[in-house]
Amino acid sequence: MDVPSDPLCPPGPRRDPTMIEVRDLYKCYWVGTVPYPALNGIDLRVRHGELIVLAGRSGSGKSTLLNVIGILEEADSGVLRVCGQEVRAWTPGGGPASACITWASYSRPTI
Repeated sequence: MDVPSDPLCPPGPRRDPTMIEVRDLYKCYWVGTVPYPALNGIDLRVRHGELIVLAGRSGSGKSTLLNVIGILEEADSGVLRVCGQEVRAWTPGGGPASACITWASYSRPTI
């Protein structure tokens, strides 16, 4: 499979076509002593050039997942890899500086 060149993930002879991989991701918010689970064991794989849509009701964890993938929030547990590099292992100058996420907002017509 021919994978197009991408500045975030430099080409290599045996590059995995997976751009973003999330495995067994958990995130819980606490209000006092009351836990509010936002992500409960999420698995996701996004390949180079793939377009995905996250849909769900309010409070289902969509924004939390994007915040974790965008390195704005840290998950309580689980693995996040971008171009094969585990995000927690990144150091300044040691890997991609950031992951870019385009947030598209639109109005849904009422039928």
